[in-house]
Amino acid sequence: MNYQITPTEQALNDVSYEIGAIYETNGHWFAGLARLVEETGKTVDELTVGELRSLIHKRRDTYNRIYAGIDGQEAAPCQM
Repeated sequence: MNYQITPTEQALNDVSYEIGAIYETNGHWFAGLARLVEETGKTVDELTVGELRSLIHKRRDTYNRIYAGIDGQEAAPCQM
């Protein structure tokens, strides 16, 4: 019997990978994501999964542009 993953199962797999991958980022990347979250005015728990994924994508795109030498602006570090 062949098991086919459903679209919902695939989506859950994708989102768990994206959110779990935050743990493996460097501190600079992580601080930039924290700043993006803070700019929403919401706590992490108040964000929807879609909102968090959107912020992750935005941070990844900005970070990649900066370190690939493409025009982009870096998120300022979080103020402690």
